[in-house]
Amino acid sequence: MIEKLNNTDKIKFNILGKSFELEVLTQRAFLDFNVGDAIPLNNKELDELNWLINSKILDTLEKELLDYCNQNYKKMGESEIPEIYPEINFKQLYILTDNRIAVLGECNSDFEHGISVKFNNREFCGIGQNADWI
Repeated sequence: MIEKLNNTDKIKFNILGKSFELEVLTQRAFLDFNVGDAIPLNNKELDELNWLINSKILDTLEKELLDYCNQNYKKMGESEIPEIYPEINFKQLYILTDNRIAVLGECNSDFEHGISVKFNNREFCGIGQNADWI
């Protein structure tokens, strides 16, 4: 359980058996302070972060991630991929002020917009481009 963390700190996070170093960002820090300031996460933000880590919910979404990438490839007339890695490289975890949290990263099927896995009120609610929720 993470008890202290600052905005922009990095944490190790396992997703579908692969370890990532994710930069933790909060909407509150971007709204109330200078971008990049090392602002401590508040209790609500820490609760959301710990829920995401402990729930292991990301480990249940392999099919959804693969489907999302293959839909993008289909739109481009490209062949489908059989496995999610090395297709996706997760980079950030973004905690918003209204009970939303997203894991963002790079995605070969949409390198311009990236990929985000989104949760609202601790429920999975979709996969989309990084800009969809930020």
